[in-house]
Amino acid sequence: MAAGFSKSVNLTLGGPIYIPKLINGKNKLFWFFSYEGIHDAFPEPQTQTVATAAERRELLERHREQVRKHVAELQACLLVLDGKIAGYAGSAKRMKDDDARPIRARNPVRSGHARPL
Repeated sequence: MAAGFSKSVNLTLGGPIYIPKLINGKNKLFWFFSYEGIHDAFPEPQTQTVATAAERRELLERHREQVRKHVAELQACLLVLDGKIAGYAGSAKRMKDDDARPIRARNPVRSGHARPL
């Protein structure tokens, strides 16, 4: 069979059961038979070119940048969690310095002017 070719065979038979002088199944007793055969072929193998060293390096550099962005997002989440933990447990229970740097206390906004943190 050619690649990408599919073959499907379906057969359904049925009718009343009739055995003379024993069973007259007209409008009462029926038999049915069904068969389905499916034949699928595998696609032809695909040939791919091997990336050059420069292409592999570029791919790794793009991946590194994606990982750095993700780590920065996770670091921001750690800072929020550290602040919440410190709020519940007090400053003595704050996470280790190498987990995340401590969050500075925020100054309240006065008369519509925001103050830098």
